[in-house]
Amino acid sequence: MKLRESPVVFDQEKHTYRLEDILLEGVTTLLRNQLFQNKYDDIPKEILEKAAKRGTLIHEQCELVDALGIDPVILEAKNYKLLKEEHGLKPIANEYLISDELAFASSVDVIFDGESENDDEVYLADIKTTAKLDIDWLSWQLSIYAYMFEMQNPHLRVKKLYAIWLRNEVKELKEVQRIDNDTIQKLFDCEMKGEPFISSEIPLPDSRQIIPVEVFERAQTIISLDGKIKQLTEEKKRISEELYQYMEETGESKCEHELFIVSRVMPTTKKSLDTKGLEKCEPAIYKMYLKETAVKGSIRVTPRK
Repeated sequence: MKLRESPVVFDQEKHTYRLEDILLEGVTTLLRNQLFQNKYDDIPKEILEKAAKRGTLIHEQCELVDALGIDPVILEAKNYKLLKEEHGLKPIANEYLISDELAFASSVDVIFDGESENDDEVYLADIKTTAKLDIDWLSWQLSIYAYMFEMQNPHLRVKKLYAIWLRNEVKELKEVQRIDNDTIQKLFDCEMKGEPFISSEIPLPDSRQIIPVEVFERAQTIISLDGKIKQLTEEKKRISEELYQYMEETGESKCEHELFIVSRVMPTTKKSLDTKGLEKCEPAIYKMYLKETAVKGSIRVTPRK
């Protein structure tokens, strides 16, 4: 079975996808922008980083099992090998790069032979090492993969989507429902236009409460924008820190251009008033200088986990 090689270049260190001079967006970023804005927000960064390192190790071990047929060292990779044998899965590619060659790209963990008579069907699988399996996320993720895979390989068809769940003793193969191509393309269009995506495929809360469409659509827009703002703020912080470090290392304090001026602001200290301490120790003085200001009414949109 012949798979078409993507022209996209993946930078593993920076985790970026490029098509010539175009920076493409990864599927994880797309999903967090549009559908899962608050995923992992309540989990400390150090725990996420530790889990990511463990997940990377497991993925690498599983890839070695497929590529070289070695006996794995860690339990999850051993279970991966057993899972393949139990279900008769035959891998034909690992970390297979896919893209719409316009705006989005990603890598499929494993592609298995779909064992069709015409040798034109495959299974796509994603390896998960999380404490819980998020089926909604997987359905979107793998459906996007299937859409881009078939765009890249029009002579092939994705027959099934699988989640491979490996965590400690857990080893499960779960088939995942595919979302139709029209819905995926609509998701792509909304992300490229910077618009919020609204679809009947988005799971409703268990309460199944009905709210006015005007409220629903605007709330979805606010949630989507909040996710984008958070992502852009983090990206701005990262780039600013890199720029500060560069200017510090080169001894530059100011760089001037006809379009802008970049200044390195030196470290300093700031003073602030401990209002709680003042209120406790000197309540009379605190009340004397206390000011009341009218606050305009506003909307608070709180996403459900």
